[in-house]
Amino acid sequence: MDRVRFLIGDTDTSDQLVQDGEINFMIDNHGGNVFVAAANVCEAIAAKFARKCDKSVGDLSLSMSQKSLAYCKLADTLRSQGNILCTPTAGGISISSKETYETDSDRVEPPFKLDEFENPQTTSKISNFGAD
Repeated sequence: MDRVRFLIGDTDTSDQLVQDGEINFMIDNHGGNVFVAAANVCEAIAAKFARKCDKSVGDLSLSMSQKSLAYCKLADTLRSQGNILCTPTAGGISISSKETYETDSDRVEPPFKLDEFENPQTTSKISNFGAD
């Protein structure tokens, strides 16, 4: 939670923009990826500021739309950092890992197999196709 607060700049304990429970919710929903969780928290903060209007009174002006845009940009940056952390994997790279996977009694059987289109009622093979 502290890492998310640090990433989004919500470290002033006397003026926090989101509650601890909201941050924990985002962390839990994104598998512990604090960058993606922080990006979603930024989008929630941006939405809060987007509801408020810009105000000007004389020389004094409050620009909530600028805060909203800033948090949207920060969300984009954090999301891209969070996606970099995801490492793609591939199965069946080695014979031993393939054998381990295939002998796992708890694995779900694939919806297709190599011999799926083999017809047991035919007696001829493709190599004999067309031969009399």
